[in-house]
This record gives sequence, structure tokens and C-alpha cells, in this order.
Amino acid sequence: NFTDDGTVFKNKDNDPCPEGWRLPELLDFKALAENHSEFVENPESGQKGMWFSGPEPYSVNVPRIFLPAAGIRFHAGASAGREAYGKYWTLRHGGGEGMVWHLDFSPNGAETLPMAYPHEAYTVRCVKDIEGQKML
Repeated sequence: NFTDDGTVFKNKDNDPCPEGWRLPELLDFKALAENHSEFVENPESGQKGMWFSGPEPYSVNVPRIFLPAAGIRFHAGASAGREAYGKYWTLRHGGGEGMVWHLDFSPNGAETLPMAYPHEAYTVRCVKDIEGQKML
């Protein structure tokens, strides 16, 4: 959960992340998406998605994380985009009525966008809190 000034607090009743973990902040995903692979199939899992290496230019020799292209489930229950694109929630309000920032990726690339509605089901990827880390 968040406020418009960027202050983040843990909503214990509805938080999908366990204690000591949180949803990524907008800046976490912006940094992660700086460098990434092409849209690929992970040879270990067979899932389609992208490898992200953050500040390091992408290669198989740098620390990286694979995010699957899990698609979306709409508020009415229909789903779409599995293995075609990924959309991952951040904690940051998108500025417009009901809008939230998210990481969006597909074969066309990766970017963070403010155009997501909280009532749609995007993928959740919790990250571990680091002691002393300041949420911006």
C-alpha cells in the first residue's frame, strides 16, 4: 500500500508478501529493467519471459533474474497474454484515477508504465527487505 507522497507502508490484511518482504517500488523495477534479454523461453522451466540484469549490461555471465510472461486476469475473470507478455505490480500510485505503476514486458521490450488498474490481476513478485533500505 502507498500514499501519493510516495510513503510506503505494509497493509498486513491484504499484503501478498510475507513479513520481511514487499512488492517492488517503482524505482526497483526501473533499475531492473535498464538491461534485459530478448523475449525468450527459459531452458530450465520452458516458460517464456525475459532475463533482467538491472544496471549491468545483459549477458549470461552477470547476475540476472528471469520473470515469466504470466499475462493478466481481468476483473471479470477472463485471462489473456500468458506467454505473450508480463505485467508485474509495483507499490507506486500512477497519478490518475485508480492507476498504479507496473513493469510491462513483451517481445517489443520492457518498460515501467503508470497505466494499470488495481482491480486487474497482475503478477506479484515479492522482494526481500534490506535493513536500512529507504523506500522512496
